[in-house]
Amino acid sequence: MAEVDWSPATVFGARYRAARAATPRELQEAETRVSAQLPNDLRQLYLTSDGVWDIAGQWFVVWPLEQLVDANAVLAEDNEWSETDLVAFGDDGTGNPFCFMRSAPGIYFWSHIDADATLLAPDLQTFWDGWTHDRLPPH
Repeated sequence: MAEVDWSPATVFGARYRAARAATPRELQEAETRVSAQLPNDLRQLYLTSDGVWDIAGQWFVVWPLEQLVDANAVLAEDNEWSETDLVAFGDDGTGNPFCFMRSAPGIYFWSHIDADATLLAPDLQTFWDGWTHDRLPPH
C-alpha cells in the first residue's frame, strides 16, 4: 500500500480539525513512555497533526500524543487491558479506544464492556477511510 499523504487538506476535510504537527522528538518521547513504536502510518499522521479533532462531536478521534501517553497509563492499571499487546491512540467518542498491537499489524477497537479487541482494519489508512465513510465493521 502506498504511503498516505496525511496533509490536512487531503485527509481531514471540513469535519475534522488538524493540530500542529508533533515533532520527531515528541513522537520519540511518547513512544518511549508507552514502550512501543507506533506503526509508520500513525507516526506519519502525528508528524502532520498531533491529534485529530472531530468538530461536530467535540472530541479527539486521534488523541494528541500527551493524551495517548496518559490514557495508556490509565489503561495499564486495568487487569484485562494489561494482559493485551495493545496501545490505544484514539477513541470513538464513547471512551472505547482505537488501538494497534505492538506485535501485529492492524487497527483494533477495544470494548470496555466485553474486555475484548475487534480488528477494524489492516492499517491506519484503511481504518481512516472506513471511519470517515462509515464503512468500518460493527464494533
